[in-house]
Amino acid sequence: FSTAYSAACLVVDYVDPMYARIEATTGMVLPVIWNKYAGLIALMAFFPVMTIAIPFTIFACTLGLPIFLPIALITGALVVFNSVIIGALLAISPPGRKRIVQPFVETVLAEDAGKQLVYDEGPRPGPIALCNAFAPKSPIWQLYLCLFMDFIMGNATYLIPLLGEGFDLIWGPMQCVMMGAMFDKTMPAAKWLGLAEEVLPMTDVIPSATLSWIRCNSSYVQDNLATLKSNKRVKEEGKEM
Repeated sequence: FSTAYSAACLVVDYVDPMYARIEATTGMVLPVIWNKYAGLIALMAFFPVMTIAIPFTIFACTLGLPIFLPIALITGALVVFNSVIIGALLAISPPGRKRIVQPFVETVLAEDAGKQLVYDEGPRPGPIALCNAFAPKSPIWQLYLCLFMDFIMGNATYLIPLLGEGFDLIWGPMQCVMMGAMFDKTMPAAKWLGLAEEVLPMTDVIPSATLSWIRCNSSYVQDNLATLKSNKRVKEEGKEM
């Protein structure tokens, strides 16, 4: 219970800076949210509901695959198409060129692999070199990528019974390369764990990337929890005074 409580407090303390960073990055004032923490109530109800709903959803999608699959593919294509258009419009706008395009170009050219990719400076970098150069270095962004690999890409194959396991043979090496780029320095075996989890049948439910992140960033998690407890203690002492 104490771990869950500490994690919830960590999420609460992350809300305000995240909200401010979004406004600073986009250059737009977001609508006022009078109680930014009200969403935590819905989040607490979301997980038990999803625990019950996911098996039924998988069962329903399996039975109605001939109907749901074309709808899902068309919907996904439309979402991607609209996201690309909106992203392009934001990128070519004056604020977008300054806040999105320019930092992106500077980040690419700051790495040797990026210079070789853009300019004619030696051989073109391969996928592994690009992943090693541009893999997220921040623990929080690594966590986002791990959650995406485990719970979006990893479990998406269950929507297509039997054929989905064949897709794992393609996705498995890609996840192996990305995990190696993030965790090779601290846990070289992580990439092989991720590859085995994706390639072996009926093992997609194991969040190998997220477990590897926890193993490699245990000190980061402990430091944040310690800071959170310290801040809470200071606030309580301030109220008593």
